[in-house]
Amino acid sequence: MDFVRVVSEPAVIIILAVFIVLLVYTVARYLYISNNLTRLISKFAEYKKQELLYRFKELDEYFQNDNFTNSIWNEFKKIVIFPEKIYINSDSNTRVETVSDINNSIYITCDASYFFNEESLITSKINYRLIQIFPTILTGLGPFFTFLKITYAFSSLNFADTENMAASMNNLIFNIQLAAICSVLAVGCSLFFMALEKIMYNILCRSKVIQIQTQLGSLFDVGTSERFLLDLLKEAKNKSGSETLMANTLPEAMGRVLSKNITEGILPYLENIVYSLNKLHEAAAGKNKGSTDIIDKLF
Repeated sequence: MDFVRVVSEPAVIIILAVFIVLLVYTVARYLYISNNLTRLISKFAEYKKQELLYRFKELDEYFQNDNFTNSIWNEFKKIVIFPEKIYINSDSNTRVETVSDINNSIYITCDASYFFNEESLITSKINYRLIQIFPTILTGLGPFFTFLKITYAFSSLNFADTENMAASMNNLIFNIQLAAICSVLAVGCSLFFMALEKIMYNILCRSKVIQIQTQLGSLFDVGTSERFLLDLLKEAKNKSGSETLMANTLPEAMGRVLSKNITEGILPYLENIVYSLNKLHEAAAGKNKGSTDIIDKLF
C-alpha cells in the first residue's frame, strides 16, 4: 500500500486534523489552569500561620482582585472565624491583647477542600465535560469514514468493462483497506488522547490542587463543633477560676488597703488631735489654778 496515497486521503487528513485541534485545545486549557494554580501556590507560600492573623487583609485584597479565584474566596470567607481581640491605645503605640489564649489563630468551620477542590479550580474553569467527549468524537470518526469509504468502494465498481475490471477490483481492495485504516487510526488517536489527557490532568492540575489544599490546611485550623465547645469550657473554667481567686483575695486585699490607709492617713491626724486636746487641757488647767490663788488672797 502506498503510504503517501494513504496519508493524502481526505478521511485520514480530517481525522488527524481533528485530533491535533482537540489535543492543542486541551493542552492550552490545562496549561492555563496549571499556571494559575502555580501562582496560587506561590502566593500561599508567602504566608505563615503565626502571621496570618495580621496579614489576612492583604491576602483578602489579593484574592478579591483575582478573577480566577474571587468567587471561591468570597464563599470561603464565610466560614472564617477570627479570634476575639482587644485593641488598647497607649500614648504612642497600639498593642493587641488576646481575650483568650486558646483562640490565638484563625479558624474555619469546615475543611478548605470543600471550596478549593478539583471542581472549583479545574473542571469549572475549562469546560471539562466538553474535553471528556473528545475521545468519543475521535472514535466516532472511525466508523463514519469506514462505512463511507466502503460505500464509495462498492459504488465505484465497474463490471461492465472487462478491461477496467482489474483496476476496479484493486480500487475496491484499496478503499476497504483504507476504511480499516480510518477506523484503526481514529481509535488509536482516541486512546492516545485519553491517556495523554489523564497524565496532563494529574501532573499539571490535580497534584497542584492537592498542594493548595495542604497549604490551606497548614494556614487555617479547622474548628469543629466539639473543638469550639471544648474551647468554651476551658474559657469558662479559666474565668471561674479567676473569679474564685478574686473572691478569695478581695477581703484580704481590702483589709491591707484599709490598714495602710488608717496607718498612713488617719493615725497622724488622730495624734495631732490628741496632742491639741492635751495642750488645751493643760492651758485650761493653768487658768483654773491661777484664778483660785487670786480668790484665796482676797479672802
